[in-house]
Amino acid sequence: MLAFPIKYIYITQTFNKNVHNGIDIRGQNRGEEIPIYSPDDGTIIAVRNDYKTQDSSGNSYGNYIKIQHNNGLVTLMAHLKYNSIIVKKGDQVKMGEQVATMGTTGHSTGVHVHYEVFKNNEKQDPLLYTYLYPSQQVDSQSAKYVKTIPIIPSVDKNENSNQIKININNLKVRNEAGLKYERIGIVEKDKYYNFYDEKKEDNYDWYNIGKNLWVANEGNSITVIRKREEEQIEDEITDYKFKYVVEKTNTYIIKLNEGETLYIK
Repeated sequence: MLAFPIKYIYITQTFNKNVHNGIDIRGQNRGEEIPIYSPDDGTIIAVRNDYKTQDSSGNSYGNYIKIQHNNGLVTLMAHLKYNSIIVKKGDQVKMGEQVATMGTTGHSTGVHVHYEVFKNNEKQDPLLYTYLYPSQQVDSQSAKYVKTIPIIPSVDKNENSNQIKININNLKVRNEAGLKYERIGIVEKDKYYNFYDEKKEDNYDWYNIGKNLWVANEGNSITVIRKREEEQIEDEITDYKFKYVVEKTNTYIIKLNEGETLYIK
């Protein structure tokens, strides 16, 4: 589930296999040179940053950047502004990290980004793999093309349940614990989620927040809040005179004297 490489999405041309093998996107205002962001975590595998001209013919990408993502997809952003790419081949990038500035180099008719997605070395329709995230906006004319990333509903804070609090934006949810498994949505920053199981996979701590819903603690992306145990509750009651643990379930008659307090767990 990739994110669009800019914050405001205005699609000017869609995918047409073997004719136009990507989509063209400009910003909210025609001609503005705006930041380009990585669509997902990954590794920079190709960069061109020295193309200075806008061409009237040919197939040139102009300046471009190509990223290998951890989910097996590869993305390419082209027609970037001359000398605006701020990463180099081999760099690791995170989703939403700025990598360049929009431009109109190569075979381009105006300031925009040409955005391609590859799977198994074949060019795919980017709209099949790219989603609108909460931090992004889409123009009303382009909304019909765009899918919104699913957001997993949160719960209220509850000290009697095992919970996690989310500390970052766009934390990924997968259908099983492990980086190789399918991403199916995100959880929201500063929200709480009950968890029911936990595992260690791919050097991350994973938490199960529902049926086929797993999130990984990447650094400090999650705060774990464990429910209060019965012993902790008992320790908070400090003024009792005695306690009696019954040997088996039964019916008991209890006599209380004036001024005595009965605590029942």
